[in-house]
Amino acid sequence: MFTKKLAITIITFAVLGLILTATTTSVLGSPKGNSGVTGRDLNIFTDSKGATSCTNISWGNVNANSSIAKTIYVKNPNTYKLTLTITVSNWTPEEARSILSVTSDKNNYALPPGKIVPIVLTLTVGGNTVALTDFDCIIAFSGTQ
Repeated sequence: MFTKKLAITIITFAVLGLILTATTTSVLGSPKGNSGVTGRDLNIFTDSKGATSCTNISWGNVNANSSIAKTIYVKNPNTYKLTLTITVSNWTPEEARSILSVTSDKNNYALPPGKIVPIVLTLTVGGNTVALTDFDCIIAFSGTQ
């Protein structure tokens, strides 16, 4: 009887350990500051009407092996077409660069003059997130002729 109780106790602790490990490795927590947003020769907004400027993106809690999509709006305030370029830099901590990536559905897109265009940014999270609890980066939008 003693060995059966001991076996059940060991199995219970093993299962709890696996659950705790899975939970710890899949959640990054509440990221600090998230992604700063800058625009050169463009206006960046949080809404389709261009009423609220966008200076950062809050990704919220992110999980390993997942992705989060956020929509922002970019306006070409000029009277001529611009080609949109999106770059991501200044990852903090540096290790975040190998775990996270930000992509866009409109990199190298021809922005018409005077128009506001929705841009979907996707944060993709890799599987090895154990040591990462917070991250920051800069997403820069620029327009060139």
